[in-house]
Amino acid sequence: MKTVILYGPQASGKTRFANEFCKLYGCKGVADELMGPNDPAKARRGFLTIVQERPESVPRHVDRVVSVFEALKELKTQA
Repeated sequence: MKTVILYGPQASGKTRFANEFCKLYGCKGVADELMGPNDPAKARRGFLTIVQERPESVPRHVDRVVSVFEALKELKTQA
């Protein structure tokens, strides 16, 4: 299972398409965390963690950090 941090502004589709993003990136579930850019270690292993701001640093257990806009483009190409 992959650990992914998905970031983007409010109302950009992060939660709406969360299940599709999980399938796309191979995550086992969604963790919609109230996490700031200084708290990336809170990203749950194997989960897609949704946040509003890009983390300032990325812990080793995170496989990918992706913006919601990039993720939406990837979903579109998978369809």
